[in-house]
Amino acid sequence: MARSGADIYYESRGTGPVLLLISGGNGDAVAFQALACALADDFTVLTYDRRGFSRSIVTEPVDDHNRLAVDIEDASRLLDLASDDPAFVFCSSSGAIIALELLLRHPEQAVKVVAHEPPLVNLLPDALHWCTFFSTVHTTAARSGTAAAMAQFGAELGLDSPQLPPIETLPPHVIEMLTWMKQNNKFFLEHELR
Repeated sequence: MARSGADIYYESRGTGPVLLLISGGNGDAVAFQALACALADDFTVLTYDRRGFSRSIVTEPVDDHNRLAVDIEDASRLLDLASDDPAFVFCSSSGAIIALELLLRHPEQAVKVVAHEPPLVNLLPDALHWCTFFSTVHTTAARSGTAAAMAQFGAELGLDSPQLPPIETLPPHVIEMLTWMKQNNKFFLEHELR
């Protein structure tokens, strides 16, 4: 789907009411592939790579100050393409922030939104800590690289758990998802984390 400043990659499966799945920070359509296939008997399931991630290539400089508004309009446009009827939306992490804002700005487009773990840190009592931490991780990425920044991010969030099994033992769609996620980390750190 051609949009101002980007070519948005999306997939549509199944028939029935529209269900839009919005991935989080460094995810894409692959993150929801198994879920989309499982629900395609009952829904027209839309998955997409958010602007700047995986196969959704940005064609102009990214405007970080308006990034959320642009993400919302990308999701809204996908819904417009799919149907004139309101859709169901399931989303996770920063994708949940997009869906909640979509519901506020375009309430006619959503029947229900299930927002899984929206990182709305400004609503937390320790919001200043998290905003400062995200800026610190952003600075680490600029100075020391993506791997160092993601290690810092994971350690603070408790995501530095035991290693995954050897990659060759994982299902192909998980290998694909992990590969894309690793490639997406740079864009996530530069344009989304803060």
